[in-house]
Amino acid sequence: MVELLDRLRAGGVAWFVDDYAPNNIPSLWDHPAFGWHPLGSGQAVRDDILRRWFGWAKDAAGTWVDVDQAAPTTGYWIAYKGDPLSIVREALAWALEISLGITHGANEQPRVDPWPIEIFWKCPTPWFEAWVVVQPLKNAMQPAVSTGRTVTVELLTPSHRGSNVAESPVAWSAKVKPPGFNHPIPSIEPDYCELGVTNPLDLANEGHREYATWVVTHRDHVVDMAHPAVTTDTVTSADFATWGIPKLRIYKGVGGPVIVSPSLPAGGVRMDGAVP
Repeated sequence: MVELLDRLRAGGVAWFVDDYAPNNIPSLWDHPAFGWHPLGSGQAVRDDILRRWFGWAKDAAGTWVDVDQAAPTTGYWIAYKGDPLSIVREALAWALEISLGITHGANEQPRVDPWPIEIFWKCPTPWFEAWVVVQPLKNAMQPAVSTGRTVTVELLTPSHRGSNVAESPVAWSAKVKPPGFNHPIPSIEPDYCELGVTNPLDLANEGHREYATWVVTHRDHVVDMAHPAVTTDTVTSADFATWGIPKLRIYKGVGGPVIVSPSLPAGGVRMDGAVP
């Protein structure tokens, strides 16, 4: 973890590219798990993430550069211009410093037993940002006793080109990408479950799953065409002009509420906690 922190502190694109990695840090992009990926290799996945998420790519000389520096937007994020690469790097480095008990930017002896780190991704938001959240880690046998902290990193990203936010958490297809669809949709997979409704595995004791992310919301959401887009704010209508707040259609919740554990491609987690 200390070696990873040193790598994150390198700045620029160096922390993300294995070409710059210390020899004693295994190459993430050469991991066999990338064999299943549609892009074919970990190196291709790395290049795709750098271009789409961060706006970086190799120039004709083979040097990594911020190719979107002069562009009106960054990567494939809609209506957003910024430096996501530095935001993610700073957030991860800060999370590691908290976990290791190291003063920000300092070279100190780390905590012997680092605090666990978990990472989540939430979209869409108006702009790219990260949250680093610290909370007590409780002893299961003695809830009043704290055994350390859990460090949570949340990455919040804008909408992107070609994105489609599902209006319903309930699966309506057995496949991740039915014919004609370019992005994952709520699909029926082993980790999917709608509480109280028969599902492919007929799961029992859903509340005792070791890993799950449960979504509680209406069964569906539809655009309320009877009302125009929101043009007033809770503070003052002038805020739309002053702060550039986007004018949004009104979504109306229909049916439910339902309690659903989405499949992994639809934003949930697998029952065994594995990340393929």
